This record gives sequence, structure tokens and C-alpha cells, in this order.
Amino acid sequence: MRPMRMVCELIACVLIVMVCPLAWGQLDCPAECCANELNVQCFSSIQDALDCAAAAPPDGCQSNTVFVPAGEYDVPETLTIASGVTLRGEGSGISVLRAAGSISGSILTAASGSGIHLKDLEFDGNERSFAISGVEFENVSDFSISGCLFHNFGVDGLVLNGTGSPSNGTITRCQSRYNTGAGFRVWPGNPNPGTYSELRFTACEAIQNTGDGFALKGVSNVALTACIADHGAVPPPAAGTAGFLVDSSEKVTLAAAIASGNNNGFSVVFGVDGLSFSGCIARDSIADGFYIRSSANVALAGCHAEGNGRNGVSVRTEYGDLAHHFSVVGGTISENARHGINLAGVKYGTISGVTVLNNSQDAGATYDGIRIANGVDTPTVNSQHITVSGCVISDDRDDPEDKTQNYAVRTLTGQGNISVFSNDVDGNLVGPGCDSTHEDQCPVYFEDCTSCEKKHNPGDATSG
Repeated sequence: MRPMRMVCELIACVLIVMVCPLAWGQLDCPAECCANELNVQCFSSIQDALDCAAAAPPDGCQSNTVFVPAGEYDVPETLTIASGVTLRGEGSGISVLRAAGSISGSILTAASGSGIHLKDLEFDGNERSFAISGVEFENVSDFSISGCLFHNFGVDGLVLNGTGSPSNGTITRCQSRYNTGAGFRVWPGNPNPGTYSELRFTACEAIQNTGDGFALKGVSNVALTACIADHGAVPPPAAGTAGFLVDSSEKVTLAAAIASGNNNGFSVVFGVDGLSFSGCIARDSIADGFYIRSSANVALAGCHAEGNGRNGVSVRTEYGDLAHHFSVVGGTISENARHGINLAGVKYGTISGVTVLNNSQDAGATYDGIRIANGVDTPTVNSQHITVSGCVISDDRDDPEDKTQNYAVRTLTGQGNISVFSNDVDGNLVGPGCDSTHEDQCPVYFEDCTSCEKKHNPGDATSG
């Protein structure tokens, strides 16, 4: 009987291997599911479909595209997507991946790799029930994400972490909304920070996130085009956040971007070198429209700042970190609560062809169109080599009693090498009584300014 028993046990083992190939580490990739795209409904789980798409035949499938047809799919564990795999649905609101079970980290993650693509999917955080993000890529290069929605997550919507030097990614027509953290976050990895480069965001929207709309830190050669960060009025945005945050980065371009209803519209902080804004709009912020701290080579061209709760544009040196080589060319700065443009401890700045209208909207306030002063927290750093030319700086309301914008241009004590010429400065609150013996009644007022000049400014009797 013993030999027969051994034979039976051997037959049983063979049957187990035949029926359960997963016990030997093989993939369960049915041939009928592997033609063309891999429909997740043909697999026991979405992860099985992703694994089969990543593996080469004969273990895997010929196709590397996984298709999520219309429907709502609970995701109890984080999905992992490998290099070369495309995951696509039929559109946000149609193909929905929803956080469930005991999920942690994110709904979908990729740890390094390249050639990963996400298309037309909705990632749902299930009413912020989990402290997770929607999608997290770490050190992924040559990727694309298009037509996706990330919403209601307890942390961030989309996260790109770099611990090495990942590059070349496009994020197009995506929306991230109602997340507790940032809508879109590109951040150095931890504990070994890296730099993400060559990223392109196009026509993306960050809507009513508790954190920043778009948060970029430690990036290089990144462009955002026609993107929107709109917080809305309820609930109010958190202090210190921004529609667009750029921190410790270089060579960043924002074109036709709109920041509306945020704490700061656009916030540029500490160590940014090379940032251009083109045709951007900052409106209805609680604080500043454009808030630029201790950064270099920042340019605004044809931008608008309107209705913000503090300054339209604020450029500051803080804690000894110098703000330098700054320009505002064209555009309109209007109806802001405090100064239109506020420079504090800035070296080498140009303001040209800008319309600065009807600022100082705070009740009973007397703020200026353009104010030039010392640095914040570093009062020994004064502003130097600033030129203001070809601007219209006015409070153009017809009723003299309704004018609120105080001086057109004012420098506080201690500034130097300021040149103000060929500007229209007529119509500000300060102006009547301007003559050589009443300089403090002139719309362009230099207060103990070294090597400063003003000339050819209609509306200022002392400037020729």
C-alpha cells in the first residue's frame, strides 16, 4: 500500500501545480484576456491585469495596455504599475477607481521606471476616508498622464517624487480637487532629495484643495501652460498656501495661468533662479497676487493682479536671502487692497509699461501704486538700481473723494539709484500742492533717496 500511496501523493502534487500555477510564482494570464488591450474585467483583479501587461510572453501578454471599462472599482490595496504599461479608462466619471478596504499610501504607485501612461481615469479618495494620495510616481521618466481626475483624497491628488534625476513627463487636461493636501505636488524625495526636470503641465486644474493647487519644489525646466488654481470662497484657503507654489527651483515657466481665490495667487519662495510669468492672472487672493521672496531672475510679462487682499505684486528680501534681477513688463495691477507693486530690499529691478490703477482699497488706508523700501526682517538691505518707466500709475476714478491710491511711486528712507521717468502719474490721491518746496505732496516722492532721479512724469510738477 505504501507505493500506491506515494503514487497518489505524486499525482495530487501534479494536479496542484496544473491548477495553481501562482504557487510557483507564475502569472495567471488567460490567453483569451491577452488579445489587443487587457480588459480588467477578464482578470481576477486589476493588479493581475497590470502584472500580465508588464510581463513578456509566454508568461505575460502581447499587449502592454490595460483597459478599465465603464464602472466603479473598489481598490482595497495599492496598485503598482510597471515600466512600459499604459492604464486607460473611458473618462473621468465613467471609469472610476475608488479607495477601499485598508488601503494605504496611494491608489496607484510606480517606483522608478519609464514609459508609464495613464489616460482617462478617475481616482476617487472616497470622501477623504483614507490618509492617502491618488497617484504617486517616484523617479519615473518618460511618462504621460492625461484626462485624469484626482479627488477627495486625505493627502495629495497627484504626487511626483524625485530621489534621483527623473525627467520628461507630461500632465495634460487633468483635474485635482477637494484634496486635503495639494492638488498636484512635485517634490524632492525623502531621505535623498532629487530633481524632477522637463515636466509639462497643460490645461490642468486644481480646484478647492486645502493645500497648494500646484506645488513645485526642487524642479528644473518645468512649464505650466493654461493651468488654473481656483480655491473658491468656501471654505477659505489655508494660511501660507498658494494657487501656484514654486520653491527652490530653476528655469520654470508659467504661461496663461490663472490663480483665483487662493491665499497667495502665485508664491515664489527662497532660492528660485529663473522664473517667467507670461499672461498670468492673480485675482481675489486673501493675501498677495504674486508673492516673490528671496529669488532671482523673476520676470512678469503681460500679467494681471486684481482684487487681491494685500499687494498685487510683492517682491521681498527675507532673512538675508537677496531678491534680485526682477522685472514687470506690461499688464495691469489694479484694485488691490494695499500697494499695487511692493518692492522690499530688491536689487536690480525694472517696471515698464505697466498700468497700476486704483489700489489701496483697504478702508481708510493710504497705500501707494508702487512702493520701494528695505527688506523684510533684514532692514539693512535696501532697494537699489530700480527703474520705473512708461507706466500709467493713477487712481482714475472721477470723484476726487473716492480716490484711494496714495503716491504713484514712493521710496522710503535709505533707498538708492532709483530712476522714475516717462510715467503718467496724474490722478493719485497725492498730487495737488506738488512743487519743489512741497516734495511730500508730489505723486513721485523720494524720501532721503541716494542718487535717485525723476523726470518727464506728467502729473508731477517737479519731474519736468
